Amino acid sequence: QGIAPDGWHIPEVVEWRAVIDYLGGIDIAGARLKDLNSSLWSQNSQDISDASGFAAFPGGFCLNNTSYQEEGESAYFWTASPSIVNHAYHILLSNHDSRANVLGHQDSKRFGYSLRCVMNSSCLSD
Repeated sequence: QGIAPDGWHIPEVVEWRAVIDYLGGIDIAGARLKDLNSSLWSQNSQDISDASGFAAFPGGFCLNNTSYQEEGESAYFWTASPSIVNHAYHILLSNHDSRANVLGHQDSKRFGYSLRCVMNSSCLSD
């Protein structure tokens, strides 16, 4: 769709899973993706370390282009992996735990979730 700049792409679920596994698995990876210096993540998000340098903020999401939901509570990131018609998978980081929820989470593409681009591997070898 031309969203990512040249040499970059929106990660697929399999790429997110690789990152989550590298950061210690689904139960702890969420804390390692959150911004360490942000006061927006609550005390319920234990073990925040930003070990990955990802530095996610709980930006919530936009609903129907009219209202924002869960600001300061959750971070949603689209993947490039489609599910059913007009839906795609997403990653969820929450104030309620240290998990990086990825398995089976899908929503309508009409939701305004955040995106993170990943550099194409061919660009890394240049």
